[in-house]
Amino acid sequence: KDLTCALSHARLVDPVRIPGVDGKVFSRASVEAAVDEGKDIEGVEDTAGLKERLVADPEYQRLLASNPSSLSCDVWDEGAANAAAKAKRLGRIAAAQQAAAAAAAAAAGGGGAEGAGASEGGEAAAAAAPAEAA
Repeated sequence: KDLTCALSHARLVDPVRIPGVDGKVFSRASVEAAVDEGKDIEGVEDTAGLKERLVADPEYQRLLASNPSSLSCDVWDEGAANAAAKAKRLGRIAAAQQAAAAAAAAAAGGGGAEGAGASEGGEAAAAAAPAEAA
């Protein structure tokens, strides 16, 4: 089943049906906003008292509860995609900051002596290589 609102085309939130409008499921907030703004809703002739006539749809409520992270919507939600990308970038930044802090702590806690020895050994090996080549 499609988990998008027939009015906003966004993922359903608080799914409801409008009596007399067959086969369509709406998000309560989308219907209420359309009524408040005086927008037409396909299949609805009279919006007077429509907010009070909305009927919760328990089948869609169960579907949404069983698919909480489902993003299988027909419409691309750019805001959600941008938020997800930002969270991913922030996660990478945090991981890099933690790794840098750990490296700095290791260098300050005695790891620096081993690093110096390895560097000197590397320099000695590099100096010996040209002598062997000659």
